[in-house]
Amino acid sequence: MEEHQSHSDLIKKAKEHLNVIFEGSKQSIYLFLDDENKVCNKKFAELLGYNSPEEWSNVKESFI
Repeated sequence: MEEHQSHSDLIKKAKEHLNVIFEGSKQSIYLFLDDENKVCNKKFAELLGYNSPEEWSNVKESFI
């Protein structure tokens, strides 16, 4: 398996495993493996000015 695919799968599985936290938390949360493999909750996306977690996840440039 290609490394990028492996990272993508890791993030997807981690998000599924932690979904209760991502969806239920009142805090901004993100899980970042690298600039291309990351997820966040709605609160974090809105904090950065994005309309959705998916919109932020699709940005491939560094956010720091």
